[in-house]
Amino acid sequence: MRLEHHRIGEFKQTGFSLVNHCVVLQLAQPIELDWEVDGRPAPPIISVGAVSLLPAGIPVTSRSRHGGEFISVSLTPQFLLSVVGSMTGGAVPEIAPQLGVADDFVRALILQLRHEAEDRAGNRLYAETLATSLASHLVRHYSRVPEPWRDSGGLPRPALRRVIEFINDKLQDPLTLKDLAQIAGQSPWHFARGFKLATGIAPHAFVLRLRLHRAQDLLRCRELTLAEVAVATGFCDASHLARHFRRTFGRAPAAWRREWVR
Repeated sequence: MRLEHHRIGEFKQTGFSLVNHCVVLQLAQPIELDWEVDGRPAPPIISVGAVSLLPAGIPVTSRSRHGGEFISVSLTPQFLLSVVGSMTGGAVPEIAPQLGVADDFVRALILQLRHEAEDRAGNRLYAETLATSLASHLVRHYSRVPEPWRDSGGLPRPALRRVIEFINDKLQDPLTLKDLAQIAGQSPWHFARGFKLATGIAPHAFVLRLRLHRAQDLLRCRELTLAEVAVATGFCDASHLARHFRRTFGRAPAAWRREWVR
């Protein structure tokens, strides 16, 4: 996945095809375009908050005299298939172009992805969960794959146990949704949904909660600095730990240590 925030002036692009699937969210003001997608004329004005979906391999010609501001999120076909392959029976999803449509779910996902990208200590597991949700939404609502949508239940107990053991063993390391899904033997989308159904909490929130409780245990050891506690529990640094610790427990780690460790 790649996210970009563009502010551009007049532009002209003729007959290009994207290598990856691209989702575009219009910002700030409507953009006036003279464009064609897959040989068909597109709406001349894209309103603020509207979403356009340009699938990989589809020829696009676009011109704008005034330019505009937008966010683009590109997803490789390989990522899309890895996320939704179990939804399509392994068939490659054929995404249909969408031009200036209203999709509040996609809009919210893209804005949250931008927030994570702007955060120096952004939650990688959360960002990957958002990207997985985006990919599954595109296939569910804008795919030409004829196979019916198949829902999934909660994660089976043996798989859940393996995943939780893996998380506890690797709590200090970067964890990805793909890694956790592989431990469970499921696709990322089915794993994320099944995990939440089984535990009542999303994988990234579960990992964060375990890290914070592990941090509480380590804070009881006065020989460890806050920076050492942060590294040992998978946070970027002491300030990253403090931000989440204060949000969850209502006080900074140092203040919590003074109160609870005598």
